Amino acid sequence: METLHPAEVRVLGCLVEKDMATPEYYPLTLHALQNACNQKSSRDPVVNYDETAVEQALARLQDRGLVLRVSGAGHRVEKFAHRLGE
Repeated sequence: METLHPAEVRVLGCLVEKDMATPEYYPLTLHALQNACNQKSSRDPVVNYDETAVEQALARLQDRGLVLRVSGAGHRVEKFAHRLGE
């Protein structure tokens, strides 16, 4: 498997963290995922990804089968979840 880009690592890591730490808010919307990636505490390095950077990382992770889009009943907006446990 090819090495993940740093943005992909951050996005995937945030999805895993939020799944474990705050399952009531998981899966995450694009906006929530962007905020998680850019939070300034417990992050090294601190980054400032815009929405496009997060979307591009999500697209690459989806292509690898590591992330999926979640939509349907109960979701007003599209959300994203990791597939590492599968």
